[in-house]
Amino acid sequence: VITDSLDSYSKERFLEYAATSLQGKPIQIEQKFLLFGETKFTWMQLNFEPRYSSNGKIIGVSVGVNKIDTKKKMESIQKDYQQSLDDLAWCSSHLLRAPVSNLMGITQLLKDSSFVISDEERNYLLSNLSIEVQKLDDVIKDMVAKARKKIEN
Repeated sequence: VITDSLDSYSKERFLEYAATSLQGKPIQIEQKFLLFGETKFTWMQLNFEPRYSSNGKIIGVSVGVNKIDTKKKMESIQKDYQQSLDDLAWCSSHLLRAPVSNLMGITQLLKDSSFVISDEERNYLLSNLSIEVQKLDDVIKDMVAKARKKIEN
């Protein structure tokens, strides 16, 4: 009997699902179960289907059980990947965009031949250009480090 390999809590849920199905309601669940003698939970997909006699009365329940640990692991990886893409999009639009905009502005000023500036102002702009390049470099290094860390986990 399948319930013999379930812990007491899981066995109770299993019997509830079976009883509900005996009332004519099919049930499909994905849940963690602690199997008898195991120390880690196992993801299982359970399908409870009422079975009817030829005259339309419920005569029992068929139960389908599939171990779905791999499926759940892949869903988790996909969720993490999606979160990484969201983080990358946010970083690109916020953290990278600010230094790039500043670099573009400073470069425009320096290229404009009608813009007359003193040597002191030119040095100030060049200093800021260097600062923005460093910010950009730091953001890129941080993004790469985070990506590597996720890949290694």
